[in-house]
Amino acid sequence: MGGQMGLTGRIGATLSELARRPEVEKVLEIGTYDGEGSTYCLACGLAHGTGRLRSVEVDGGLYRKARAFYSESGLPVDLEWGLTITPGDYRPFEYFLPAIGRTAYEADAPGTHRMWYERELGLALSAERTDVLRQALECDHWYDLVLFDGGEYSAELEFHLLEPNIRGYAVLDDTNPVRSIKNAANREWLIRSPDWDLVVDEPEDRCGWCVAKRR
Repeated sequence: MGGQMGLTGRIGATLSELARRPEVEKVLEIGTYDGEGSTYCLACGLAHGTGRLRSVEVDGGLYRKARAFYSESGLPVDLEWGLTITPGDYRPFEYFLPAIGRTAYEADAPGTHRMWYERELGLALSAERTDVLRQALECDHWYDLVLFDGGEYSAELEFHLLEPNIRGYAVLDDTNPVRSIKNAANREWLIRSPDWDLVVDEPEDRCGWCVAKRR
């Protein structure tokens, strides 16, 4: 099986357990990848009840792999190919420089983040659909659980767009500021927020991840 998370890993098992909870019905995932990692963990948990997962992937090749994987699975997954925000929403590369300066990747291989940024923006510019999150919110209005595991440079925008519409759990992957910039700032925001409790915090597992529950 592909994917970057599995049911036997700590984060994969946590995702599946959260998705099994009776209060978790409507789930959104940003970053399907090939569908065989976190998507599968969430779908397996939801399969024990009546909930459903909406999962968004910007990379067309990965989306097609995921669609083939789930075509006859019977699991409660709806896959979408598109960009969560719009290309114009992306902040300039210079905005990320303070966070980039703290990462080990940049210290070991200067220019790595510039390469990643240009690749991510290239995918954003090639997306057939854009602004998927705002369109999703118009239909769904709220979610019981959202997994943020999409773009390195779109995660902060995605988080603040969706946060008011999450009534249960927010799960962030890649939260360790030395290993990733993706959700490091979002984790800090949750820690400071009076509206959220960090119920699981694993900064040293993989590239760090956490689960927050709305109070």
